[in-house]
This record gives sequence, C-alpha cells and structure tokens, in this order.
Amino acid sequence: MNKNALELLFKYQNKWVAFKKDLSEILFSASSVKDIELKLRKSRIENAVVTFVNPADKPFSPLCQG
Repeated sequence: MNKNALELLFKYQNKWVAFKKDLSEILFSASSVKDIELKLRKSRIENAVVTFVNPADKPFSPLCQG
C-alpha cells in the first residue's frame, strides 16, 4: 500500500470502511459492520470491499508468548 493510501486510512482507525471493488475510493465508514451493511443496501451497492481499519499503534494479530 502506498503512503497516500496509508495516510487516507489513518483517519478511519477503529472504524469499518467500505471500498469500491477496485479499491479506488472509500464509499462509507461506520463504527459497526451492521451500519456499513445498511448503507450499502440503501445505496444498492453489491460489489464493495468491507474491512476494519485497526489502530496504527496496535498489532494486527496477537503476540504469542512462550
């Protein structure tokens, strides 16, 4: 992912986002995936990519301790 994309996603930390299928544009953001689904359904958008944007200061996966 390029720097501009990371800067764009930074403001969506801890939010769900819906992108166009080609990832060229963020369509919606919301605090819950249910809210994203409602917005997509109301807009009649079927081919969106939905994901959660993790906080920048938190690891993506849990750390393993041995």
